[in-house]
Amino acid sequence: MTDMHPAAIAAKRAGRRPAKVDPRTKYRPFAPIDLPDRRWPSQTITAPPTWCSVDLRDGNQALVEPMGTEKKRRLFKTLVDMGFKEIEVGFPAASQT
Repeated sequence: MTDMHPAAIAAKRAGRRPAKVDPRTKYRPFAPIDLPDRRWPSQTITAPPTWCSVDLRDGNQALVEPMGTEKKRRLFKTLVDMGFKEIEVGFPAASQT
């Protein structure tokens, strides 16, 4: 199970079927552009960026019916199960929920 993508592990734990396409193999790198007088076109990204979920900070403000405490806890646990290492949360005193 260690070779599985974190999202697939979270789906399996929750009793859902994981996505059919592994996101790690979904895209291929583009061909580098040879412009010797510039530095950035020849550089390629070899590792994914560090993803940070802001759903518990900004996402809740846009909802018609904001999440309550229990729903926020479930979302937080789901994000952790998916493999997020950084999760931004809002200030509890900023709103009623």
